[in-house]
Amino acid sequence: MIQELFAKLTRLGSIASDVFFWEEIEGAQRPLGPLGLQQLYSDMEFVYCYLSQNLHQVMKNVIARAIEVVQANNIDPYSFLPGDEWIADVAQIATKMMLGQASFDNLDRDITSPTASSIHSHGSQ
Repeated sequence: MIQELFAKLTRLGSIASDVFFWEEIEGAQRPLGPLGLQQLYSDMEFVYCYLSQNLHQVMKNVIARAIEVVQANNIDPYSFLPGDEWIADVAQIATKMMLGQASFDNLDRDITSPTASSIHSHGSQ
């Protein structure tokens, strides 16, 4: 599910950045000047921050609800969930893998981690 969402967001970002936007910027009768660049830059930062904050909150809500579902089944989710730092590290590695930027040269391998055990079980080290 996450890989599909990631692929769709990546494709959407690529389409949005290529189609009409650059035709308008590069082919305009009046070229982009200093004030236009400043406005464009601040607009892009605003959109980035706004979307990041909203998306972050949506993801936190999904996680909280999933934890509640597990708790409703009389299971303590914190008894088997690794720490936030470990989860963030694994997510960063997965993102790099999906982008084709993964490098496993300097990783400290924890054989109990899903990524390390998966790599080990497939025979590639």
